[in-house]
Amino acid sequence: MTDRNLAAGKRVVALYLLLLAAATAVHLIITPFYQPDHDPDFTYWEAYDPFMMAGSLLVLLFAYLWKRRHDAALPEANNWRAYVEVNALFYIGGVQAILLAWSWLMQVFGDPTLTQPVIWLLVDSVGVMLWLAAGRRLWREAASAS
Repeated sequence: MTDRNLAAGKRVVALYLLLLAAATAVHLIITPFYQPDHDPDFTYWEAYDPFMMAGSLLVLLFAYLWKRRHDAALPEANNWRAYVEVNALFYIGGVQAILLAWSWLMQVFGDPTLTQPVIWLLVDSVGVMLWLAAGRRLWREAASAS
């Protein structure tokens, strides 16, 4: 795969993550205005959850690659900011993906009453920040590679 193709692939993933972050943030904020009395038959989030899970898995994949690249460069590239950035993205992304998977699968296959609204708020809001951070980083990497 050429550098140009790799940069194009990174841009596609970055665009997906950035759009996912924007759509989730907007929908999270406006849901209370049009969702009548927390209607249990309201299925937008159920249809949207697979896209959020895909975004979370993409964040985990790229965060793992960035973490590996950073760890391989130690101790020569002892950059505290980069260390915190790659590790936070990876470990917070892991927690967010686990909570999202548990809540989503419990909603679909288990007992939906066991999924707490506060967990969904945490998963969605942390997801927005993770997708935004990873999308911006991928976009910058693609721009510098082309």
